[in-house]
Amino acid sequence: MEVLGVAAFIKLGLSIQGSWLLLILCLLGAVGVAFYAYRYTIPPVTKSLRRALMALRAAALVLLVLLLFQPILSITRSYFQKPTIAVLVDNSASMTIRDNQHTRAEIVLSLLQHPAFEHLQKFNNLRFFTFADHLYSLKKIHPDSLQFNFEGTDIYSALVEAKQKLLNEYLAGVVLLTDGIYNVGENPLFLAQSYGLPIFIVGIGDPQEKKDVLIARVLTNEVVYAQNKVPVEVVISSYGYDGMKIPLSLKYHNQVVDSKLITLVGNYQEQKVRLTFVPQQEGFQKYVLEIPKLKGEFTTLNNKHSFFVKVLKSKIRVLLLAGAPSADLKFIKRILEDDKDIELTVRTQKKGGGFYERNIEDNWTGKDYEVIFFLGFPRWPVDKITRDFLTKQLLKKNKPVFFLQGPNLNIEELKNFQDALPFTIGTAPGKPREVSLQPTVQGEQFPLIRLQDDFAGSLALWKVLPPVSTFLRNFNPRPESQVLVVMDPKRSKLPNTDSFRKPLILARTLGEHKELALLFYNVWRWDLMMWGVNKTNEALVKFLNRSIRWLTTPEEIKLVKIQTDKLIYRNGEVVHFLGQVYTPDYQPLDNAEVAVTIHTEDRKRITLPFSHVGNGKYQAEYRIAQAGDYRFEGQAFLDGQVIGSDQGRFSAGEFHIEFVSTRMREGLLQKMAQVSGGKYYTPAQIEKMANELHFPPQRLQQTREINLWNKWLVLLLFIGLLVVEWSIRRRKGML
Repeated sequence: MEVLGVAAFIKLGLSIQGSWLLLILCLLGAVGVAFYAYRYTIPPVTKSLRRALMALRAAALVLLVLLLFQPILSITRSYFQKPTIAVLVDNSASMTIRDNQHTRAEIVLSLLQHPAFEHLQKFNNLRFFTFADHLYSLKKIHPDSLQFNFEGTDIYSALVEAKQKLLNEYLAGVVLLTDGIYNVGENPLFLAQSYGLPIFIVGIGDPQEKKDVLIARVLTNEVVYAQNKVPVEVVISSYGYDGMKIPLSLKYHNQVVDSKLITLVGNYQEQKVRLTFVPQQEGFQKYVLEIPKLKGEFTTLNNKHSFFVKVLKSKIRVLLLAGAPSADLKFIKRILEDDKDIELTVRTQKKGGGFYERNIEDNWTGKDYEVIFFLGFPRWPVDKITRDFLTKQLLKKNKPVFFLQGPNLNIEELKNFQDALPFTIGTAPGKPREVSLQPTVQGEQFPLIRLQDDFAGSLALWKVLPPVSTFLRNFNPRPESQVLVVMDPKRSKLPNTDSFRKPLILARTLGEHKELALLFYNVWRWDLMMWGVNKTNEALVKFLNRSIRWLTTPEEIKLVKIQTDKLIYRNGEVVHFLGQVYTPDYQPLDNAEVAVTIHTEDRKRITLPFSHVGNGKYQAEYRIAQAGDYRFEGQAFLDGQVIGSDQGRFSAGEFHIEFVSTRMREGLLQKMAQVSGGKYYTPAQIEKMANELHFPPQRLQQTREINLWNKWLVLLLFIGLLVVEWSIRRRKGML
């Protein structure tokens, strides 16, 4: 911690237990006792020796009295602390844009070498940071520490993280050097209003619109099926080319598979275009969207967008068995039917036997299905044909099962299939309860529970989901089942104890066989009621679609598992690797060494060590430097011996998010500075900014308290005084 000068002053204080008046009287009494004891001595001694002995006795008694009153010495030191200024420098790829004669990066580097920052350093502690999609601390800004090649700019998070990192310093303000183009995270203007610190912003770049045509966004499925037409929604934006007609092409292996001629509307208005393609074979496939380079166009880096899809060989056949017509059936059926990759067969029980769909003349029990979905099934007794069919599918062929509880389950009938479920069936249900859900620590990392790519956003989405209905029945997870979601007692208005954190979502994997159970119903609320609070049915749609795909994806049992958090990334994004290592009896192994080697398309090899995070889990990160298809191979070692290995692939699309918007956001930056209490400057005003940034030093006090009464030194001094007095008296033969 740096200070200006030395301590302003030091103040000493003494406090006691009891009354000061009583202490003074006791001290006078102690001195009086010593004086009285040495008025006369036997035998008589010299006057000087008598006074010395009187002083030793008085000192010992005074010290004893002080100890009885438990004195505490306080030392207060006052000093002045320099103010700290956080300097945040935009290190994203948009800083490479050339507005006129210089790139924005060149302007930033020249500003950081300006004497203005030396002037600020004299009176303030400057803390330098660079930021793009994350914040990075630097001891000192050097040209080599700025690459200006990061994809994604999150100004909001950069300001939040800078404040947190300097929590123990006297942070007086923030200097922000940026073009204001944020494309990740929240609007930083909202934060500036409540930031609590002035933000002084130097706007880098030209605020004028540039002539440009760009592919702004692309939306398509990450997982598709061979021989099926796949739509690709493309959003085109342009400025300065109003009325011009240009082709938009979709290519595979440099061959055009679809194209359309579009008429540009300009003024950066978005135009939606739909193209399609039909993948012919399974595997990872790369497609490229292109628009031609136009005369006078500001940049062509945003004229191309590549994406990857994982192609599977056929549709997923799902048999949905419902115990009765219900709102859950209606909404789930609609969502699964809307998924073009799912071939859905529905059978709904009716009282007295049979199914409502009996008029459909097909041999549905003679077909083979990839997922059996129990939706409140069974409610009524199951006929022999259906029971034999399900026994064969679930217990002999080990087909994946998706179980969703209903309000009127026939427990005895369900017990016929409980060996195919991730729970055991206990006592009969009581009354239904409305409960809210909370992912477990284990569930937070599970792919089905990650409803959004952003970890925090996924957890926030679970918190806003409407409550569901469940019975506090004794459905017990099997030992090998994973508890992904439990009741949240606090939000469910139940006693906040572990006994009420009942499991609500279970998953079990046995070899290549998988099971999933939702021990609640009324999931239709996650659709209909979400629209009523200005949200969408995104959570229910994603959960159902991902659940079906997870159930049908075989999972090999390995001692070492290494996977990425996603399959497809954008250029510049961070890939999060997660490793899991087990002993031969499948217990988590915590002392292994794990590393992964990444192979790029241009035959480069990057080796990353993993860090241990506990419970047999390891993690590593890799920032994608270029678009392309990547493969990785990982190994785990124990005492120099290979335990096991794993491999996989991921892809990065050719898309530069930093060039979707190219003009400097001057209006946004001016408002941010204004509402935070700071000021906006142009690069030419950097010296003016340095002269106007004045923050007074902060006066701080540090107080130290010393308990004098329980110190060994004080006790030794007391004993020493008595010993010296006794020694003198003995030598003189005094009584």
